[in-house]
Amino acid sequence: MAYARTRCGFTLVEMLVVLIILSVGTALMVGVAEDVRQHSRNETTRNIQAILVRALKTYKSSYGDYPAGDGKDGSSSIMLGCLQNCSRTRGELMRLPRQAIRYDRNGRQTIVDGFGREMHYSRFGGLAAKNPLLYSQGQDTDDPTDDITESL
Repeated sequence: MAYARTRCGFTLVEMLVVLIILSVGTALMVGVAEDVRQHSRNETTRNIQAILVRALKTYKSSYGDYPAGDGKDGSSSIMLGCLQNCSRTRGELMRLPRQAIRYDRNGRQTIVDGFGREMHYSRFGGLAAKNPLLYSQGQDTDDPTDDITESL
């Protein structure tokens, strides 16, 4: 008596189809994960700016004017030094995330955004050049469209 032999398992075509489906799904998930990380860094930057805006307004109410700052490299360390010397703004600065304050090449404390780049502060840079301006260069330093600014 002859028995019919049946094969168990997958064919090569079925395995290739499964691998293609998994690779497409993985590629889609990597893109989504990158978008989520970008959004998280933008929100961290906005959160840091909101805390600094409150601290700068408290500083102005204490001293009658905003601290100095020219918007160049190192401007956030000058602003941070002024805010740390004001007893009324220290409580606001305590709300900054731990990773928001770093030391620069010269050993000065500086404020960095969610992307790890130094934030800039300009005393005369906001609306009609009367109000201070906080800004971050965003993810791409060469692309001005992703800059994150906050005018007081």
